[in-house]
Amino acid sequence: MPTTLLSCAVFALALSATVAAADSTNGASFPVQAAILLENGEPVAGAATCTVGEACRIFAKEQQKIDLSLKVSRSSLGCPFKELTLRCEDGDCSFHNGRSFLKFDSERRFDFFEGRDAVETQLVLRARVKIGRIFLIVPNFDRDCRAIESPIKG
Repeated sequence: MPTTLLSCAVFALALSATVAAADSTNGASFPVQAAILLENGEPVAGAATCTVGEACRIFAKEQQKIDLSLKVSRSSLGCPFKELTLRCEDGDCSFHNGRSFLKFDSERRFDFFEGRDAVETQLVLRARVKIGRIFLIVPNFDRDCRAIESPIKG
């Protein structure tokens, strides 16, 4: 319980940071914040200003033993195409899909686990050990990759 309260407090502090979102379509900047709640460790929070079409590092292994990156880009159907990439210092780790990357839409909470699956799909379900959970705050985008709403208020 104290860890959960501490985690919420750390995440609330991260929310107080303000970053303005730019309005241009190509190369638009937008704020990103993330919190990582580890099952056996201290919660950590981070923030970055990302650019549409470029990978953006929110956490680096040197800082938190976890490398977390986000990429928002255009697809043939418009924007946004969002991908989260995770790498852990203590070995392989992955999202629920068994891979170190995850394409997502409106989700903002992601569990991650020890190990990762091979390239081929296995027909056997196996128990996976949960390492932690990622909470992500990113703005909503229109079809032209412009941030239409930023959850990070100033």
